[in-house]
Parts: sequence; C-alpha cells; structure tokens
Amino acid sequence: FHRELEDLKATILHMAELTVRAMEKALRALFERNEQLAIEVIEKDQVVNLLEVQVDRLILKLLALAQPMARDLRFIVGCM
Repeated sequence: FHRELEDLKATILHMAELTVRAMEKALRALFERNEQLAIEVIEKDQVVNLLEVQVDRLILKLLALAQPMARDLRFIVGCM
C-alpha cells in the first residue's frame, strides 16, 4: 500500500512539473509568436493526459483494495 501511495505522489509531482514547463513554453510561444513551439506544447500535452489516466486508475485501485484511512484517504481523495 505505501509503495503505491508513493507512486501516486511521484506521478502527481511529475505531472505538475510537466504542466509548469508546458505553461512556460506556451507563454513563450504566445509572446514570441512561435508557432512551432506552440505545436510542441500541444503534442506534449498527451503525456500529461496519459499520466492523468494512470493517476485515476491508481486512485481507484487504492480506494478499492487498500481501504485507506485518515490522512492517506484525504490525500488520495484530494488527488482526484
């Protein structure tokens, strides 16, 4: 259970990092009117979408099989 909870935390952090980088690139593409950079941001958005699906599956697995309590439950529900 704790390993899967750590996997969830790591995946959420990875998604956040990718999203921050994407936002920085998107703003740069907008201000510089760089179409190629904008296309790159759009293409890499698929990675974040796949990670979101992975997070959803892991959350369902944790809720169904581990029956988390207290702090762990609040964290998992907050990730939804």
